[in-house]
Amino acid sequence: MVDIRRLVRHRPTTVARWGTARATPPLPGTQRHHRPNPSPESRTQAGSPWWWSTVGSSPPRFEMWQAWHDDPKCQRAPCLQRAVSITHPSSTARERSPRPCRAFLLVHGAWHSGRCWDRVVPLLESAGHSVIAPSLTGTGDRAHLLTPEVGLDTHVDDVARLIDKGDLEDMVLVGHSYGGGVISAAANLAPESIAHLVYVDSTAPKDGETAIDALPRLQRLIDLAAKSANPWRIPPPSEQPPPVGLLGVVAPADIAWLRTLLSDHPARSFQQPIQLDNPAAKSIPRTHIRCTDVNAKVTILPPVPELQPNGSPSQVGSLPTGHECMITMPRKLSDLLIRTASRIR
Repeated sequence: MVDIRRLVRHRPTTVARWGTARATPPLPGTQRHHRPNPSPESRTQAGSPWWWSTVGSSPPRFEMWQAWHDDPKCQRAPCLQRAVSITHPSSTARERSPRPCRAFLLVHGAWHSGRCWDRVVPLLESAGHSVIAPSLTGTGDRAHLLTPEVGLDTHVDDVARLIDKGDLEDMVLVGHSYGGGVISAAANLAPESIAHLVYVDSTAPKDGETAIDALPRLQRLIDLAAKSANPWRIPPPSEQPPPVGLLGVVAPADIAWLRTLLSDHPARSFQQPIQLDNPAAKSIPRTHIRCTDVNAKVTILPPVPELQPNGSPSQVGSLPTGHECMITMPRKLSDLLIRTASRIR
């Protein structure tokens, strides 16, 4: 059996496949890592790839995964389950009854960045899953890339490149709000890599639809932006009096943190029709998670279709909170995601 510690210790510090150079981090179990509450600085590491997502001071998850994945002596697997059992060989109970393990790719909604998942990522990881939470082009630490040409197709390409370059298989794609359209279109491009789609307080778009078709109120935001010096940039919504608050978030500390995550969103992404013409993508099972606090509702979503595209009944979960459930109810959202992953065959 190959020792994952040896593989990571002797691997080069430059990951040629990703073009990022940095020292190999300490392995879990060799150093105590604390997970502080998310802060604006907690997710950004010098030299990290644009899609890389970290929480607090925990070691980068992909470093250990990539070292093990690329070694020809090791058998490939869709996540770190085998690496965990190798790293802790004394845990015989874990080896006999390993947790079901998946790779999650979490896609944020409009105006957000990948850091909006900071409170969810460690909960999924503690259940044995691997997680990637990218910031789409023009958002977060990539806000400087926002141009009039950035649209839905740009964001779909962001996710499709992750799936392709990471050689990810049987993964769970999770999309919040606008991210629901992004994951649908990404699954249309690579259905063989997706085990499940999860729509978090999001619509389920149809082929040829735009975000405006699903949520007509978005047109008003585009019309307001058209009167500005940069009509292609849509500013994030402003805070409203309780119980709406900022996108349904009312706790002062949460509002202060959420403000650090928001930036302008490209108008073109709301106007561009989605392409869902791959029959193979229809077979992917889907789950919808709706936020049901009507007092904190930012917008009214269309009802979930009774049937999935594959013909089976729709699977719908709910959370008694506002639109930003990954901020206001991260543990319960994580529990629903973990439960969904455990049901995947």
